[in-house]
Amino acid sequence: MVVAGEASGDEWAACVVRTLGSSAFGWGGSRLAAAGCELVIDASRYGAMGLVPALLGAPRLVSLGATLLGEARRRRPRMALLVGYSEFNGWMGPRLRALGVRVLWLAPPQVWAWRPRRARRYVEACDRMAVLLPFEQLLWRELGADAHFVGHPATAEPLEPREQVRQRLGIRAEEPAVALLPGSRPNELARHLELMLQAAGRVRANRAARTWVFLSHGLAPALATRVRQAASRAGVDCLRPESECLLAGFDAALAKSGTGSLKCALAGAAPVIVYRTGRIAELVLRRLVRVSSIGLPNVLLGRREFPELVGCRVNATDMAQELELLLCEKDRVARAQQQLRGILEPPNLDSTPGSPTERVARLMEPWLA
Repeated sequence: MVVAGEASGDEWAACVVRTLGSSAFGWGGSRLAAAGCELVIDASRYGAMGLVPALLGAPRLVSLGATLLGEARRRRPRMALLVGYSEFNGWMGPRLRALGVRVLWLAPPQVWAWRPRRARRYVEACDRMAVLLPFEQLLWRELGADAHFVGHPATAEPLEPREQVRQRLGIRAEEPAVALLPGSRPNELARHLELMLQAAGRVRANRAARTWVFLSHGLAPALATRVRQAASRAGVDCLRPESECLLAGFDAALAKSGTGSLKCALAGAAPVIVYRTGRIAELVLRRLVRVSSIGLPNVLLGRREFPELVGCRVNATDMAQELELLLCEKDRVARAQQQLRGILEPPNLDSTPGSPTERVARLMEPWLA
């Protein structure tokens, strides 16, 4: 059984399912479906919608959870793979274990960043954890979890050579190229897309930069159509959901905080990390968040290497200014890119070859015996 309610989780879980080669069912998106997983719940219809909307939608999530538990009782899976999706999987895990299902949680909650009091109950939600950041293994083990650092899946994603990408997209050697990654959830797109398009328009006017919007593979077709229409009105093209391998051809990016910002940094497309909130959400997050940086590249580097624009006052003017500064600092960006890969691909993983998702599969294989 699989529960991967977000776009990145769907992608990672699909790789694990393919590696295991076993039948699977559960909650996922297009990547899991393509890997042969039977979707009891289609994630493109029920993605998380942000802090306040998610709270308002709690009854719906409980209903979906009841559906999945009913399927688990009927089918009796040998094991479950939970990916991210903190609150829902924190609720689902103990209930699956009570049914005798072994549970591995890939990318458990970032309790080091916010709401640390959740940690001990999350330890009880699974039999094993596969963590993506090197310091998380010790953190969770000290709390009693069977945690294993597997590396970050973003490091295993193929990247086309820079010159090849730019030739394919018709970008001249001297032209700056900017990627826009506004997110995959409806509320993320509502808060970020138009502002990013406005900011990119200002940079294009000042520096003749080329711009593309990267569509998330988790977008519902109707939502993807609206993104294309908005981009077209701004004179910007869109790249297909499978195109993140092209990021190496870009110089900088406006990226919604999350995995996308890390992918940009690893590819050398220096991200301006953006997370626009409503006023209520900003007040709540200020009380809960414990870290000085929210962008994964900055957290890993231990410094504010890439600019972060967070809160209800995020605007196109500030985005454009930060973007132009990054376009002038290519050497610094290249050093940060190299440092990030060194952090996420440490020597101690050499004894466990393979990609991060292959390592996850190996943690689950004994449960199939």
